[in-house]
Amino acid sequence: MNYLQTQLPPQDKNIEQSFLVSILQDDKRFIDALLLKHKEFYVTQHQKIFKAMQSLYKNQERIDLVTLHGKLEKPDLDYLIKISSFAEYTNNIPKCVEIIQGHAVNRDLLTSICKIKEFVYTGNSNALDYAQTEIMKYKVVQSQGEIFNIKELIQDQIDQIEQHNTVKKNQGLFLGFKSLDKYINLQEGVYSVIAGRPSMGKTAFALTIIRNMALEGGKPGIISLEMGKSKLINRWLSMLTGINTMNFSRFNAIKPPEWQSLTDAAAEIYSKWDVLITDAPAHNINTVERQARQMVSKGADCLFIDQLSHIGGESDDDFKNYTQHSNRIARLKRELKIPIFLMAQLNRKVEDRANKEPKLSDLKMTGSLEEDADIVFLLFRPEYYEQDPQEKREKARDVVINIAKNRDGTTYREGDVIIFDKGRTLFEEDYNRLNQYY
Repeated sequence: MNYLQTQLPPQDKNIEQSFLVSILQDDKRFIDALLLKHKEFYVTQHQKIFKAMQSLYKNQERIDLVTLHGKLEKPDLDYLIKISSFAEYTNNIPKCVEIIQGHAVNRDLLTSICKIKEFVYTGNSNALDYAQTEIMKYKVVQSQGEIFNIKELIQDQIDQIEQHNTVKKNQGLFLGFKSLDKYINLQEGVYSVIAGRPSMGKTAFALTIIRNMALEGGKPGIISLEMGKSKLINRWLSMLTGINTMNFSRFNAIKPPEWQSLTDAAAEIYSKWDVLITDAPAHNINTVERQARQMVSKGADCLFIDQLSHIGGESDDDFKNYTQHSNRIARLKRELKIPIFLMAQLNRKVEDRANKEPKLSDLKMTGSLEEDADIVFLLFRPEYYEQDPQEKREKARDVVINIAKNRDGTTYREGDVIIFDKGRTLFEEDYNRLNQYY
């Protein structure tokens, strides 16, 4: 018989009993157990007792045998009275929580291993993919809020500021636009949202930034939920060569001189760029998190997710889905400690206004993006809404990039220096304009 099958699952009945009895004797200590879940207890009766304690704490009631009498069935209450006579009292509730949670994780891990084993033995062709997804569920345990005295932190912070001001390589990543980079800071975990209505150039802006980062030696990654990897590469080839992407899929549309340009661009990408790409569908936010962690494990120093509306949700309510997804991405940037950009499409109510340029308040219709994001870029191309042919031609290259929110800097509306090349789907700075302003 398999050794594992002869053993009890990981658990410590005595620790669970000691924890419950200690809370009963001093219910003020329950504050040290707020992250504990009733399902993490191994003994079913312990789960019921802890759940009743949780309910009392939530309602700001005392936790004792009298109040529990109204929450527990008689067998469970009798059991609690019984263990109160012999279970050891402990003052170290946080350690009990750590042990109980540790055993719960190990039990879940054994369950996952058994499921993976079953997939393998049944010859399921998706066994490897299933195993990867299952194991990736087990995240590194997050900090539970260690408390520091500012005296312990201030010198390290000064040292860090000094390093950022003297060592160029530690100054973070850049967008590659002089007119924007002076206003933002992309060091470590920064969550940026690139928002706008359809055809405003959200993906083109992201791909231009990726190109700029790659040319500067960065290693960005893109989780493309809207566009396949072939189309992404075509966009970058167009940026480098000036060839319209439509010609890449037309018979005899590329002329001999352009072939040389195309070959040179491909050679440049191959030799100088280090970009990670996945275009696999995201059935839910868990898939996006898994893909993000995989990219970081392969060295990605910045991530782009294109786009929010293509992440599968658990609800039929888009607002609820977008809120959950934005919250999870905000937590992810803290875990991975790298900049994350999320493309998001604004609600069509923007179209109802006479002035179609988006405002920060428009994000309120798209979940909690405004609250979660550190930086918000709002994109607007006036040409798209222009009806007069002459005006449309004159505004064809105009674009507004509004840094509408900037948690660690100032907001800024750029509408003079950056232009949009529609043929190459490329954002770039007009150097004639640039020299006028900088």
